Amino acid sequence: MEVKYFLNEKNIKTNFGVYVSASSGILDLPDFKPPLTREWDEEHGSVVDLDTLRLKNREITLECFINAESNFEFITKLNSFYSEFLKAGFKRLRIEVGSEVPPLVYDVYIAEKISITKKWSTGTQQGNFTIRLIDPNPRKMILKFVATNSVKQFEITLRPPSGWSISNILSTFGDGEIKNYNETNFEYNEDNDIIITHNYKAAGDYYIILSGVIDNFEPSFDLSNTELLWQTL
Repeated sequence: MEVKYFLNEKNIKTNFGVYVSASSGILDLPDFKPPLTREWDEEHGSVVDLDTLRLKNREITLECFINAESNFEFITKLNSFYSEFLKAGFKRLRIEVGSEVPPLVYDVYIAEKISITKKWSTGTQQGNFTIRLIDPNPRKMILKFVATNSVKQFEITLRPPSGWSISNILSTFGDGEIKNYNETNFEYNEDNDIIITHNYKAAGDYYIILSGVIDNFEPSFDLSNTELLWQTL
């Protein structure tokens, strides 16, 4: 089974000649942020608030290598791959694990330098390197929207759980547009559900990430052009 890796919607194997030999952190549960605690001198131990557990960033590691027919081709492929990380904003990482598993989608940024391990020689070349990425939104909902020439507006309603405290929802729409929703710009329907909409300029398949404290939200949308890939990832 071939696992395909996409960076900014480009297959890194076919576009840059980069192969991923191993990965880690993709499905890890990140470290927890320290819970709120209180202590009193006259009492033993402490009181710990575990009602609002929150996670730290997700850390993703990709073990990679490049094969090339010459030193010039190796450097050319490497520089082309580097250029994707030099673009402004988050980098979209998508991983396809066979046909039975929905794509795994992350918005990440590079955490540190990339160091190449390589021996210079004539003929076929290979270099190895490790990429460490940070996903600052470790709990997210993933949807796929198919925009057509006649339907280019994405719309979803989110029903918060009872007792939900208003917090931010970060929406990345897969076309470079990002919007942060909060109590100042939420839109609601008559049932007090949150409405999120976005208009696409071109037809195509788009992967949408909704992140924040939305684990127990109930999504509702038009099934004809929108698919819920992951309720939580």
